[in-house]
Amino acid sequence: MNDELPVTELELSIRSQGVLEDLGVQSLAQLAALSQNDVAAHPRATSLVLRELSEVLAENGLGFRKG
Repeated sequence: MNDELPVTELELSIRSQGVLEDLGVQSLAQLAALSQNDVAAHPRATSLVLRELSEVLAENGLGFRKG
């Protein structure tokens, strides 16, 4: 698990990259520190974005913060 991996090195859709950029997320650790609701509050965070981000976290042994 490399939780300090920059999100710019992940193969993400343009929409997911934009949401993470808007939220100021630069690493997997920063993404995992957010709850799914934190991300869902972003106006461009569709269900596809949430699924993609959940999958990339899971692939790296991480998940969204509970709550």
